Amino acid sequence: MSQNRISISSVLASVAAVVTLALPGMASAAYEHPANNEQGVIVHPQHFESQKTRAQVKAETEAAMKQGRLSYGESNFP
Repeated sequence: MSQNRISISSVLASVAAVVTLALPGMASAAYEHPANNEQGVIVHPQHFESQKTRAQVKAETEAAMKQGRLSYGESNFP
């Protein structure tokens, strides 16, 4: 009788494959969706409705810049 054991590396590889294949499906809530037309996309603005005004976002960004809470590349705010 032979015993087949599942190795940890094969389990991790399977989990990584599942996650990698599932990520594009999670990105389907995008603002634009591919379409078979001349433009190539269909825009759905109702998928992105901001709860904040532009002034609120600017104020939050300026406060984060002053406090040093932005990562590299996030501080190129006009």
